[in-house]
Amino acid sequence: MRKFGVKGKINLGFAVLFLLLMFSGAISVFELTRMRRSLSGVLTKNVNNLVLSRQLIEVVDHITYSMQELVVGNDNGAQKQLALSDSLLLGLRVRVDAMLEEGQHSDAVQSINVLLGSLHDEVSRAFMFAPGERSRLYFGQFIPASRQLMSQVDALILQNQEELSANTRLVEQTRYRTVVPGVIAICAGLILILLFNYFINYFFVNPLIKITRAVENTVEYGSPFKLNIESNDEIGELKETISQLALQAKKAAKLEAEANAKSFNGKKA
Repeated sequence: MRKFGVKGKINLGFAVLFLLLMFSGAISVFELTRMRRSLSGVLTKNVNNLVLSRQLIEVVDHITYSMQELVVGNDNGAQKQLALSDSLLLGLRVRVDAMLEEGQHSDAVQSINVLLGSLHDEVSRAFMFAPGERSRLYFGQFIPASRQLMSQVDALILQNQEELSANTRLVEQTRYRTVVPGVIAICAGLILILLFNYFINYFFVNPLIKITRAVENTVEYGSPFKLNIESNDEIGELKETISQLALQAKKAAKLEAEANAKSFNGKKA
């Protein structure tokens, strides 16, 4: 009874190679997908924070210029510009609140949130002060608050730059983790190909060569068909079939020789 045929063995070898390639490919795709998702969120956060920092610097510069105009008594357009800048300031504070809700509880973000409120209060008070008192408000309260805010904005920029550097290193590490499965798959594939080649030669090619030589010896030299091949697959069946044919041919030749001998003796008598 045939247990596992040559075709099955060959298909098994190809199946192993296919599964190996599929497994290594799945690992590479998984690593790439995980890297893309993790880096996409982090890089988006870093870029948004840097854009917010730049906008904060621009708004504070506009507010500072408008406050200076109020201090020197140039109210024409300064109050309107200050009100517009203050509304932009409040809009940026909403975005900072959203950052806190998203879980960005760094010291810089929390300090910026508090200082934005303080700066807004100082700007609101500027409208209520008389022109002579605005100078004291500007130098005594607004300037220290704006400097503290800019200091925290610089800290936020530095933090995002460090995170970008860390993400760059992460990309390098993830790249190696993505490449390694492919390299392992190639090496393992080469080894399996060599083993598969040995397997084909040992179980298929070499037995066929032995059978061919045994048949040639039987046909050309009349030697008995003897072949030591222990196999339960198609090769074993082929060997048994040829062995039976050789026995039948030997019996037929013997019978023919006996018949010829009888015929010869009959004629002689």
